[in-house]
Amino acid sequence: MRQSNSVNICNPKTLIGKRGQRSIVVYSLAINDSQGLSTRAFGDEESVLLWLADHAEGPDDAERLELHRLAQEPDKLLFWRFLRDITPPYVQYRLQCHTLTLGGAR
Repeated sequence: MRQSNSVNICNPKTLIGKRGQRSIVVYSLAINDSQGLSTRAFGDEESVLLWLADHAEGPDDAERLELHRLAQEPDKLLFWRFLRDITPPYVQYRLQCHTLTLGGAR
């Protein structure tokens, strides 16, 4: 049975809250492939997708070029569908974003 690659994206914004607190968004990518389980962090979604285009397990050169093209399209779901179709069945990627609040003035 094929495990699907998954994605959970939020709307990234730098926010300024109460008392000068600032929030930033960090994208975390969990990877489970032939090298085992690992994670990577990125500052924006496009960086994640371009990294995957270069480092995903399985794609040939033409497929990597297509991943690069799809990473820059507005509909990111097309990227994930294509990636799922060209990676081996045991490979799994999970992308999440996290809003981190930084301390402000006291």
